[in-house]
Amino acid sequence: MEKITRELEAAELSKQNLRKTLDQIHDCSSSVLLLSLQWKDLENHFETTRRFLLERAQELESKEEESGAFREKEKRFGERVKEFELKDMIIGERLKKYDLKEKRFGV
Repeated sequence: MEKITRELEAAELSKQNLRKTLDQIHDCSSSVLLLSLQWKDLENHFETTRRFLLERAQELESKEEESGAFREKEKRFGERVKEFELKDMIIGERLKKYDLKEKRFGV
């Protein structure tokens, strides 16, 4: 009878140890599940951030292109202004010559 009692106690101890191990496994699985959900949220956040940064980079690139086009137009405008100033100066010189000729011929 004593042997049966010891066997029953050993079986109960094994059962308790198995229950503790199962509880630990359950706790770990919950942690793994929670980690998995948090990881998914983090991936979603990074993907959203990546898309946002790509959009901003494209906007910046577009604005840089517009700025380059504007600088080119500004440069051409400056060149045209210089051309007009030169033409104005030439016309001014010609008017002076014309005025001198008029004075010389008494017109």
